[in-house]
Amino acid sequence: MRSVSRSWIELAVAVDNEAVEAVSAMFQRFAHGGVVIDYQSEPGAEVAWNEPVRVVESAPVLVRGFVPATRDGRRRTKLLEEALWHLRQIWPIPDLVTRTVEEDDWAHAWKDHFFVHRIGRDFVICPTWREYEASLTDRIIILDPGMAFGTGLHPTTRLCLGALEDAVKPGARVADVGTGSGILAIGAARLDASRVDAIDIDEVAVDAARSNFALNNLSAVASVRRGVASDLNPGAYDVVVANIIARVILDAAEVLTALPRVGGTLICSGILAERIDEVATALEARGLAAIQIAAEGDWRAIVGRVGPM
Repeated sequence: MRSVSRSWIELAVAVDNEAVEAVSAMFQRFAHGGVVIDYQSEPGAEVAWNEPVRVVESAPVLVRGFVPATRDGRRRTKLLEEALWHLRQIWPIPDLVTRTVEEDDWAHAWKDHFFVHRIGRDFVICPTWREYEASLTDRIIILDPGMAFGTGLHPTTRLCLGALEDAVKPGARVADVGTGSGILAIGAARLDASRVDAIDIDEVAVDAARSNFALNNLSAVASVRRGVASDLNPGAYDVVVANIIARVILDAAEVLTALPRVGGTLICSGILAERIDEVATALEARGLAAIQIAAEGDWRAIVGRVGPM
């Protein structure tokens, strides 16, 4: 039976660089599967695949997200418009622009702009439609994000992958809370974790992650299901990673800090710089110790150990 293509509402707003982080955080909260940030690159600039794109700092940045063309999608759109209205009291934020797109059209268009990327020491993010000749030390993550958040291009994803490289040892049990496309779970498996349990509240993300586990031949190691952090077994993991947003981390702080075993590692990201102290304090109050902060731009990641020294 032929599957029916879904319709989506594209949400977009063009802002200056100073407002990008705040606006993208709102899109992450209300859009379906995350946010796409389109920086304008320097005209005629030739950039190697493993180098950062040189952007025009003064040019507007297009922040985009998608919601399903359903009643819930329209509700999410309204909530985003209200959130942007409040932000408009601080920054000159334009009105939200919307348009309806078919899933097949959307998926084809954005693939033209997604290339092979090297992240951290050894990770290489390789889209299914790109060719790449791997070296012996490369840890390849084959990815087809679909409509789910998590291509490796967002600073929070890069921060988490870097933290996983330091935290995950061969044989480790890992949990990925808010898995999105499954990129972090795949990264943990590529670091020789013996088991990775991924979870997400978004059914689109669950489907995308499951598909990406299969693409990477990791279905025997990594699994995903729909749910929240409290659905996972406390104390069962050597490493737990949660790339979500500050508000959710604060709400789930007690649950998140209970998931790693004593001496295990908790990695949290999706946190803007202005909220890092608040989040770090909340996690520390619930037993997270030896906290370290990693930064990229205005985004932060927290890495800490659960329990006594």
